[in-house]
Amino acid sequence: MYTKILTSDGQEINITTQQYVVGLYVIINNDPSQQFGVKTEETKYHKDIRIKCIKNGDTLVGGSVLDVKSKYPINTFSNN
Repeated sequence: MYTKILTSDGQEINITTQQYVVGLYVIINNDPSQQFGVKTEETKYHKDIRIKCIKNGDTLVGGSVLDVKSKYPINTFSNN
């Protein structure tokens, strides 16, 4: 899954994940120095990231469609 964010200061952030049995592998902007693992489910991770993005006034510009309910527009992407 992936989430692409345009921050309010113009920075583009691409978050890509891969779920494994032992945990979730996360990489930021395809940079191996910015990779890490977390012990959360992939859909929940992207939902939480997108909600933070919206609350911070940043813009969702792309991503995998998440099959999960939210009061925030986590599957609505801008064409900026």
